[in-house]
Amino acid sequence: MASKGVAAVLNLLFWGAGYIYLGKKKTLGAGLIIGFLLMHLPLLYTGLEWFLTVPGIYVLIGQLVLSFTTAYDVLK
Repeated sequence: MASKGVAAVLNLLFWGAGYIYLGKKKTLGAGLIIGFLLMHLPLLYTGLEWFLTVPGIYVLIGQLVLSFTTAYDVLK
């Protein structure tokens, strides 16, 4: 049986992975994984210095909010 705690950690680290792990909201999980990859792809080109800029801080805060929101949602 799949653990909701494991799913929450998966969603916290890699958006959508917890949904797919539980077998629920698979379409949402796949969409979040694709969005996660597309959002983090620019880091390969710009490096982590970009997160030290003002726009980068806002993006980082937004990503953390989304990470914690999906982790909480999978616990319900």
